[in-house]
Amino acid sequence: MHTWTNRFANVLQRLGVGKGDRVFALAGRIPALYTAALGTLKNTSVFCPLFSAFGPEPVRQRLQRGNAKVLVTTERLYRKTIAELRSALPELQHILLTDARENLDSNVWALEPLLAQASSAFTIPRTRADDMALLHFTSGTTGMPKGAIHVHNAALMHYMTGKFALDLHPEDVFWCTADPGWVTGTSYGIIAPLMHGVTNLIDEGDFDAERWYGILQKQKVTVWYTAPTAIRILMRIPGEPRARYDLSHLRMISSVGEPLNPSAVIWGQQALGLPIHDNWWQTETGGIMISNYLSMDIRPGSMGKPLPGVEAAIIHRSNDGKTVEVIAQPDQEGELALRPGWPSMFQGYLHEPERYAKCFVSGWYLTGDLARRDAASWVDGMDVLAVEASAAKACEYIRAGNGPYFLECRTYRFRAHSMYDPELYREKAEVEEWKKRDPIPALIRRIAQEMPAEEEVAELERQVAKEVDQAIAFAEAGTLEPVEHLTRFVYSDRSRV
Repeated sequence: MHTWTNRFANVLQRLGVGKGDRVFALAGRIPALYTAALGTLKNTSVFCPLFSAFGPEPVRQRLQRGNAKVLVTTERLYRKTIAELRSALPELQHILLTDARENLDSNVWALEPLLAQASSAFTIPRTRADDMALLHFTSGTTGMPKGAIHVHNAALMHYMTGKFALDLHPEDVFWCTADPGWVTGTSYGIIAPLMHGVTNLIDEGDFDAERWYGILQKQKVTVWYTAPTAIRILMRIPGEPRARYDLSHLRMISSVGEPLNPSAVIWGQQALGLPIHDNWWQTETGGIMISNYLSMDIRPGSMGKPLPGVEAAIIHRSNDGKTVEVIAQPDQEGELALRPGWPSMFQGYLHEPERYAKCFVSGWYLTGDLARRDAASWVDGMDVLAVEASAAKACEYIRAGNGPYFLECRTYRFRAHSMYDPELYREKAEVEEWKKRDPIPALIRRIAQEMPAEEEVAELERQVAKEVDQAIAFAEAGTLEPVEHLTRFVYSDRSRV
């Protein structure tokens, strides 16, 4: 990959393609597409993927609006889609055919001979974080497709979301089934897996349920990122996948593209042995913004929580559209909004500055998607600091006059219900594994990291023990509550209803 992407970058330089020039790709999941994507970025040019199933008109719109200088495609797609458009694309100077044996004319090149002649050595020019790197066009379902500009700084978000949302580790075998013609296929089919050093699986074929299950088994896929459409098709196939295929290596399944039905999440748990982690983002956001993390228990139908550094809110636009109001009350539908500033945020719509400006109101990026925020919240009850932060948030919410706040602290009980409980409902190994997460020793270890001096930690432990003793003494010196008071604040006062 290193050698061939260097060669592609040198081919671009030979053709006079430089920084900021747009290099489009119209192809399926073939090796040349990935070579073109990375070679283009190395050359500081701008990579612009296109969906290979597009007809001539959608392709023409995007090539024209994107000022395409170079197009990488196959000979079949050239003859089917591009040849008739040549006269309408005066800025398109070079067409590189990935599978042609010889040039078709002075501007339609056979790519393989060019790569064979090019040097395998290439020095990447210096780039700035805000240099344009990617141009992703929206689907165009609500009007003319918009060209969302993304910069090199987006790679930070691709790395972070690969880590937090997809839980990628170097030993993983990762399979993103998204077409490279869309933003998911670039951000998570190319960039994020390379940044994490995982084994990145690419399948050139179209969807086929049996073949997909076979790939999961044969390639021992550990992290699978796919689309709700594919999941719904798999749900309609009778039978138990785990009875026919070994899916034991699979440890995480994620989905994006449209809201994932609650039934799909439940089906994943029953049929695949794993829940399906839905997440949310857009072409404009460049990367995952809200996600069900691997560490979270999923609420079917929920897209999860914002990524670290991402601030999300539910807002209501004013009638004139010039201001917005954040909806503080839970379970109220409104428009999903994000605070600008994350690394992969789009930096403009190409040639449409006014359209871009309208996306931002009162310090928020308005996504155009409807959403609502749950009233309830939960936190890892084995994490003392997380409980403290969540409790502070709950208190602030209540004291602001917003009403009750339900906070679920999820913990694990080390001991049986009573001395008569044989604990047949769980394995001893499970209990021992959870004891490793005992919140008190875990907190002490975290404190020790910040207070390396042993005497400081010992002094802190003495202070805590003293406060506990004082609390016990205070309780024991108090008056016992009457038995009839045990249910106070437990049941509602029916006489006041």
